[in-house]
Amino acid sequence: LRIILGTIVLVATTVGSVFIIQNDYTVPEQRSQALNTLSFGACAITLSARFSYNSSFNMRLFRGNPLCWYSVAVMAALQVFITYTPGLNSVVFQMAPMDGYQWMWVII
Repeated sequence: LRIILGTIVLVATTVGSVFIIQNDYTVPEQRSQALNTLSFGACAITLSARFSYNSSFNMRLFRGNPLCWYSVAVMAALQVFITYTPGLNSVVFQMAPMDGYQWMWVII
């Protein structure tokens, strides 16, 4: 049930974040928004899924498995890399760099 709910929330936030900015940003900027929302949302679901029966709002989330936080850091670094590296973002992924307003929607 938790995975189904997480998937529904992840899809809704990804699509919703693009609908919010669709009139003000180009298609490559919308792709960047969608990819980063999807990736960081998947990390949030992974962190919350670490606890099967208990709430994920617990200090153990931060002190549990350090390898989990290394994987989150690697993912975040790679996301920033593909979002802002010229050529990689525009040719390979057909994206554009994001501004602060878009990052706000990713974080929310």
